[in-house]
Amino acid sequence: MLRTAIFAVLSGSLTLSAASPAPAAEVTVGAGAAFTSATGTVLHGTATITADGLPDDATGVVLIWGGREISRATAKPWALTWDTRKTFGYAVSGDYRLKLVVTDRAGHTTAHHEWFRVDNAGPEIDATGFPARIGHGQAELAVRVRDASRTARIEWRVDGELRGTGERYHADLGPGPVRVTVEAWDRVGNVTSLTRDLRPD
Repeated sequence: MLRTAIFAVLSGSLTLSAASPAPAAEVTVGAGAAFTSATGTVLHGTATITADGLPDDATGVVLIWGGREISRATAKPWALTWDTRKTFGYAVSGDYRLKLVVTDRAGHTTAHHEWFRVDNAGPEIDATGFPARIGHGQAELAVRVRDASRTARIEWRVDGELRGTGERYHADLGPGPVRVTVEAWDRVGNVTSLTRDLRPD
């Protein structure tokens, strides 16, 4: 008989437990099995979903999306690997409902559906305040950055040298021309960059 299965999610060196960012909620799903909810967990790149606390008679755990198997584990530590950048031939981003199925030695199965947010896209950069031409001397450059996983940092580089951080950069670019790059990272490591060769009028 299946007993308690607790699912935690790991991505790289960062452990995203079911209790983060929201408190875990147990859901009973037949045969006496209980799963800790991981709703709200953000996955990125190659993620590993690990089943912890399975009974001794468990023989397998399968991760399924859209009726197709993504990963299978047949022994401890019951680690299910999912390369979210190559799911059935393409990278995915957005909210996805996955199915986790545990099988015991007698052939009984317990299934649980869980929503995961997958983010493989870099932040969106609105460069309205980042013109291709500027006046001589000092200039105020600005971007607006948005990302579903929230922005971690923004950096401005002039000819490859770090000059500023944040959405606004007060620049003294001299006579030019100069190459200015703004880079934005989100909290799971995706990055977007925008480069312009600025020519003072």
